[in-house]
Amino acid sequence: DKYIYFQPLNNVDETPVQRIALHHIKRVIPRRHQLRHVGIEFFYTSTGSLTLSQDIQQINSDNSELSFYLSLKTKEERAYVLSVLKQQDSIKQEAFDEKEIKHITFLWRTHQISNYDYLMYLNSMAHRSFNDLTQYPVFPWIIADYTSNELDLEDSKTFRDLTKPIGALNEDRLAMFKLRYDQMPPDMHP
Repeated sequence: DKYIYFQPLNNVDETPVQRIALHHIKRVIPRRHQLRHVGIEFFYTSTGSLTLSQDIQQINSDNSELSFYLSLKTKEERAYVLSVLKQQDSIKQEAFDEKEIKHITFLWRTHQISNYDYLMYLNSMAHRSFNDLTQYPVFPWIIADYTSNELDLEDSKTFRDLTKPIGALNEDRLAMFKLRYDQMPPDMHP
Protein backbone atom coordinates (compact mmCIF):
# COMPACT_ATOMS: atom_id res chain seq x y z
CA ASP A 1 0.00 0.00 0.00
CA LYS A 2 1.18 3.56 -0.76
CA TYR A 3 0.93 6.39 1.76
CA ILE A 4 1.31 10.11 1.98
CA TYR A 5 3.48 11.09 4.95
CA PHE A 6 3.60 14.42 6.71
CA GLN A 7 4.79 15.95 9.93
CA PRO A 8 2.36 18.35 11.64
CA LEU A 9 3.70 21.81 12.32
CA ASN A 10 3.05 21.66 16.07
CA ASN A 11 4.62 18.18 16.38
CA VAL A 12 2.90 17.46 19.73
CA ASP A 13 1.53 14.02 18.91
CA GLU A 14 2.89 10.73 20.17
CA THR A 15 3.61 9.86 16.54
CA PRO A 16 5.39 12.85 15.01
CA VAL A 17 5.15 11.56 11.42
CA GLN A 18 1.58 10.90 10.26
CA ARG A 19 0.43 8.90 7.25
CA ILE A 20 -2.69 8.29 5.20
CA ALA A 21 -3.12 5.49 2.70
CA LEU A 22 -3.51 6.94 -0.79
CA HIS A 23 -6.54 4.74 -1.54
CA HIS A 24 -8.39 6.45 1.35
CA ILE A 25 -8.06 9.89 -0.30
CA LYS A 26 -11.37 10.93 -1.87
CA ARG A 27 -10.73 14.55 -2.87
CA VAL A 28 -7.66 16.73 -3.36
CA ILE A 29 -8.35 20.46 -3.67
CA PRO A 30 -5.77 23.19 -4.30
CA ARG A 31 -6.30 25.99 -1.79
CA ARG A 32 -4.98 29.38 -0.88
CA HIS A 33 -3.09 29.61 2.39
CA GLN A 34 -2.56 33.04 3.90
CA LEU A 35 -3.86 34.47 0.62
CA ARG A 36 -1.17 32.68 -1.43
CA HIS A 37 -1.78 29.73 -3.76
CA VAL A 38 0.30 27.28 -1.75
CA GLY A 39 -2.24 25.06 0.06
CA ILE A 40 -3.71 21.63 -0.63
CA GLU A 41 -6.64 20.15 1.26
CA PHE A 42 -7.08 16.39 1.35
CA PHE A 43 -10.41 14.75 2.15
CA TYR A 44 -10.21 11.10 3.05
CA THR A 45 -12.21 8.33 4.66
CA SER A 46 -11.28 6.90 7.99
CA THR A 47 -8.40 4.48 7.99
CA GLY A 48 -9.65 2.97 11.23
CA SER A 49 -6.11 2.96 12.55
CA LEU A 50 -5.78 6.40 14.13
CA THR A 51 -2.86 7.27 11.93
CA LEU A 52 -3.59 10.94 12.48
CA SER A 53 -3.39 12.93 15.68
CA GLN A 54 -5.40 11.94 18.71
CA ASP A 55 -7.83 14.83 18.26
CA ILE A 56 -9.78 12.75 15.73
CA GLN A 57 -10.04 9.63 17.90
CA GLN A 58 -13.79 9.14 17.84
CA ILE A 59 -14.40 10.71 14.43
CA ASN A 60 -12.65 7.74 12.84
CA SER A 61 -15.11 5.25 14.31
CA ASP A 62 -18.08 6.41 12.20
CA ASN A 63 -16.17 6.17 8.90
CA SER A 64 -16.91 9.81 8.09
CA GLU A 65 -14.91 11.95 5.71
CA LEU A 66 -12.00 13.76 7.36
CA SER A 67 -9.60 16.35 6.03
CA PHE A 68 -6.12 17.68 6.52
CA TYR A 69 -4.50 20.76 5.12
CA LEU A 70 -1.02 20.96 3.69
CA SER A 71 0.76 24.28 3.18
CA LEU A 72 3.81 24.44 0.93
CA LYS A 73 6.35 27.21 0.48
CA THR A 74 5.69 28.10 -3.16
CA LYS A 75 3.07 27.76 -5.86
CA GLU A 76 5.56 25.70 -7.86
CA GLU A 77 5.99 23.22 -4.98
CA ARG A 78 2.22 22.85 -4.78
CA ALA A 79 2.00 22.23 -8.54
CA TYR A 80 4.72 19.58 -8.26
CA VAL A 81 3.00 17.77 -5.36
CA LEU A 82 -0.31 17.81 -7.23
CA SER A 83 1.30 16.44 -10.39
CA VAL A 84 2.97 13.59 -8.43
CA LEU A 85 -0.33 12.77 -6.69
CA LYS A 86 -2.19 12.68 -10.01
CA GLN A 87 0.26 10.01 -11.24
CA GLN A 88 -0.59 7.68 -8.33
CA ASP A 89 -2.83 4.76 -9.33
CA SER A 90 -4.06 4.45 -5.73
CA ILE A 91 -5.87 7.82 -5.95
CA LYS A 92 -8.84 7.88 -8.30
CA GLN A 93 -8.71 10.69 -10.85
CA GLU A 94 -12.17 11.86 -9.73
CA ALA A 95 -10.46 13.06 -6.54
CA PHE A 96 -8.99 15.94 -8.53
CA ASP A 97 -12.13 16.88 -10.46
CA GLU A 98 -14.24 19.74 -9.20
CA LYS A 99 -17.97 19.23 -9.68
CA GLU A 100 -19.59 21.74 -11.97
CA ILE A 101 -21.34 24.63 -10.28
CA LYS A 102 -24.37 24.23 -12.56
CA HIS A 103 -24.91 20.67 -11.38
CA ILE A 104 -24.55 21.58 -7.69
CA THR A 105 -26.87 24.57 -8.17
CA PHE A 106 -29.40 22.26 -9.81
CA LEU A 107 -29.21 19.88 -6.85
CA TRP A 108 -29.77 22.79 -4.47
CA ARG A 109 -32.64 24.30 -6.48
CA THR A 110 -34.40 20.92 -6.58
CA HIS A 111 -33.90 20.45 -2.80
CA GLN A 112 -31.58 17.48 -3.24
CA ILE A 113 -28.92 19.16 -1.10
CA SER A 114 -29.38 21.47 1.88
CA ASN A 115 -28.67 25.21 2.02
CA TYR A 116 -25.74 24.41 4.29
CA ASP A 117 -24.23 21.92 1.81
CA TYR A 118 -24.69 24.39 -1.05
CA LEU A 119 -23.03 27.21 0.89
CA MET A 120 -20.19 24.88 1.89
CA TYR A 121 -19.69 24.01 -1.79
CA LEU A 122 -19.61 27.70 -2.74
CA ASN A 123 -17.13 28.35 0.07
CA SER A 124 -15.01 25.47 -1.17
CA MET A 125 -14.97 26.88 -4.71
CA ALA A 126 -13.84 30.20 -3.21
CA HIS A 127 -10.93 28.34 -1.55
CA ARG A 128 -12.41 28.68 1.92
CA SER A 129 -11.76 25.94 4.46
CA PHE A 130 -12.20 25.25 8.17
CA ASN A 131 -8.51 24.32 8.09
CA ASP A 132 -7.29 27.85 7.34
CA LEU A 133 -8.39 30.64 9.67
CA THR A 134 -7.50 33.28 7.07
CA GLN A 135 -9.90 31.65 4.60
CA TYR A 136 -12.62 30.42 6.96
CA PRO A 137 -16.01 29.68 5.34
CA VAL A 138 -18.56 32.49 5.42
CA PHE A 139 -22.33 32.30 5.68
CA PRO A 140 -24.83 35.08 5.00
CA TRP A 141 -26.30 37.06 7.84
CA ILE A 142 -30.04 36.38 7.50
CA ILE A 143 -31.62 37.07 10.90
CA ALA A 144 -32.89 40.59 11.60
CA ASP A 145 -34.72 40.00 14.89
CA TYR A 146 -32.29 39.74 17.79
CA THR A 147 -34.67 40.93 20.51
CA SER A 148 -37.47 38.33 20.53
CA ASN A 149 -37.29 35.36 22.88
CA GLU A 150 -38.62 33.15 20.07
CA LEU A 151 -38.26 33.61 16.33
CA ASP A 152 -41.39 33.55 14.19
CA LEU A 153 -40.12 31.91 11.01
CA GLU A 154 -43.34 32.86 9.20
CA ASP A 155 -42.83 36.59 9.82
CA SER A 156 -40.76 38.29 7.10
CA LYS A 157 -39.51 40.85 9.67
CA THR A 158 -37.55 38.04 11.33
CA PHE A 159 -35.19 37.98 8.35
CA ARG A 160 -33.04 40.69 6.88
CA ASP A 161 -33.72 42.07 3.40
CA LEU A 162 -31.46 39.95 1.19
CA THR A 163 -31.98 42.27 -1.80
CA LYS A 164 -29.61 44.79 -0.17
CA PRO A 165 -26.00 44.47 0.93
CA ILE A 166 -25.33 44.75 4.67
CA GLY A 167 -24.13 48.35 4.27
CA ALA A 168 -27.48 49.41 2.80
CA LEU A 169 -29.73 48.00 5.52
CA ASN A 170 -29.42 51.03 7.75
CA GLU A 171 -30.28 54.43 6.19
CA ASP A 172 -27.51 56.28 8.07
CA ARG A 173 -24.90 53.73 7.03
CA LEU A 174 -26.13 53.81 3.43
CA ALA A 175 -25.84 57.62 3.40
CA MET A 176 -22.27 57.37 4.73
CA PHE A 177 -21.29 54.90 1.96
CA LYS A 178 -22.91 57.08 -0.72
CA LEU A 179 -21.02 60.11 0.56
CA ARG A 180 -17.76 58.14 0.59
CA TYR A 181 -18.43 56.99 -2.98
CA ASP A 182 -19.19 60.53 -4.16
CA GLN A 183 -15.95 61.81 -2.57
CA MET A 184 -13.80 59.25 -4.37
CA PRO A 185 -11.94 60.40 -7.48
CA PRO A 186 -13.89 59.38 -10.62
CA ASP A 187 -11.11 57.08 -11.83
CA MET A 188 -11.52 54.99 -8.67
CA HIS A 189 -15.24 54.28 -9.17
CA PRO A 190 -15.94 50.61 -9.83
